Amino acid sequence: MLIPQALSDIAELILLPILIILVAKILAMALTPHHGLARRRPPHQQQNHDQNRQGPLPGQSPNPNWTGGMSLPSSRAVNPPTTGSASSQSEHSQPDQPEDVQAQLHRIYHVAFLLRQKLVPDVVPQILDTAGFYVAQTCARELPQPFTVVQHASPRQVLETPPVTCSVRSKRPVRKVVFEIESHDQGWASDMDGGTWTWFTARIEQIPSPSPPASDGDGTDGDEDAATEHRQPPADEASDDIRSNEIEIVRNPLASKQWVKHYVEMTAEDSDWVASLAVGDWITVQACAVFSGWRNHVKNVAVTVYTAAVV
Repeated sequence: MLIPQALSDIAELILLPILIILVAKILAMALTPHHGLARRRPPHQQQNHDQNRQGPLPGQSPNPNWTGGMSLPSSRAVNPPTTGSASSQSEHSQPDQPEDVQAQLHRIYHVAFLLRQKLVPDVVPQILDTAGFYVAQTCARELPQPFTVVQHASPRQVLETPPVTCSVRSKRPVRKVVFEIESHDQGWASDMDGGTWTWFTARIEQIPSPSPPASDGDGTDGDEDAATEHRQPPADEASDDIRSNEIEIVRNPLASKQWVKHYVEMTAEDSDWVASLAVGDWITVQACAVFSGWRNHVKNVAVTVYTAAVV
């Protein structure tokens, strides 16, 4: 009796992951992009993050609408800034409309309901996660005119997303973050072997812990000051915690005047930075340039955050 039971346990351990992957692939193939469900890019379309991560992969079709291999809601809210001060260009655009998110949730819940009729309920969340059934919210900025970041004005914030929201309680609510940036450098370099010195970074911003109230007569609001300092800390006073929340997204190709559409995808499985995102956090994107003569020309920036829908 022990041998058949052991064989049964081994078969279950082997067949269950295969079943999950098989069902997930069938679901991913069956659903088309216009369904509005967020699906992972196939492995052959995954972006190489080693160095100079940029643009579509060789042989991949152009993507003028920045939808790529992922399914986004049918409408993307874009709120171009007014010309003028730099602060107006740092304001974030509005996220997808609530009905778009609700439509995604409705479809995901419907698929989960159908799966639970035929499969063990405990494996349904794994199947949906493997198939990439996430809620996608995009914050995009399409500038009326490209602008340039130089050394004395670097880094410069170019996008701020709304706070992360999630319909379920999860230790890792954010499953994936996709950055889409259109940019190029000054188009020349005196040293072609010296590397490229225009790039973009992303930072996780968090609401600071409540601070003790200010002493009488101080005339300041401690909470408001803390929030302001957290969002835009002076470069020489930034805390180690804030610095650790910042990562490099991508660098511009060296000495190129052609606009390049960078597509950078990071998942919670391969990025501690993505895995650390929590509900209420938000993301800011900075354009950077160092050394005299280096210029970071920026045209478009978008960030799509994918959150769990079923756990």
